[in-house]
Amino acid sequence: VIQFQDRTLRRVWKVRRMQEFPLSGEWDWKLSTPDGNELKGILTIHHNANGVSGRLVSDQFNMPLQDVSFLMGKLSFMTKREEDGGTFYSTGKWHGNLLSGEVSSPSIGDELKLPWEARKRP
Repeated sequence: VIQFQDRTLRRVWKVRRMQEFPLSGEWDWKLSTPDGNELKGILTIHHNANGVSGRLVSDQFNMPLQDVSFLMGKLSFMTKREEDGGTFYSTGKWHGNLLSGEVSSPSIGDELKLPWEARKRP
């Protein structure tokens, strides 16, 4: 029942369970460098009432995801390396159990975009 000004409106309400956020969980992440090497790590993504958050962790770094956005299958986030202050901007697309995209950074040159991908862990 909804009270609106001087009227009472009766409506039928249906409660539905929200679908699980498709990116929640751990992803095996790798970035291809210009010299042919790969950086590997774990990308962890969480979703709650406050939004989307996560971390990117490897032997070389442990960085929280900042300014995370996921809209219409497109993911974007920023990470900062504390050791040297490097800021990295990642964008990607969601393809079921695969995320793929590019990372750019002023510290590696604005024109250079490095490919990355992540596969969801079972």
